[in-house]
Amino acid sequence: MLLTLAILCFFQALGELTSMLSGLPIPGPVMGMVFLVIVLWRIPRLLDQITIPAEQLLRSMMIMFIPVCVGIMTSYTLLKGQWLAVVIAIAVSTILAMVVGALVMQWVVRVTGKRAAVANREKADV
Repeated sequence: MLLTLAILCFFQALGELTSMLSGLPIPGPVMGMVFLVIVLWRIPRLLDQITIPAEQLLRSMMIMFIPVCVGIMTSYTLLKGQWLAVVIAIAVSTILAMVVGALVMQWVVRVTGKRAAVANREKADV
């Protein structure tokens, strides 16, 4: 678990550093994820090391949303007149993220040729 956390923090810091030094308008965490994907693609055995601890971190990810919710509640007076725009922005960005995520996943499955593995996993879930 500690090694996985160190790996994830390393790639986030690498992404932040690259984003700052390059001046590109890409957030550091996004660049860090790109670097992590490239490394996992080149060193597949690393994926085996970080899979289970990363899944445990994902299970407790909801706690990360608490500060955002508190911030929204404290900014209620600022958002009161803009609620429709906020709701539309949240809905559109959520749908867009889901569509892009699905398209990327389809591409990854097609490229890696792991359709059979996905089908077997779906059968096991049913």
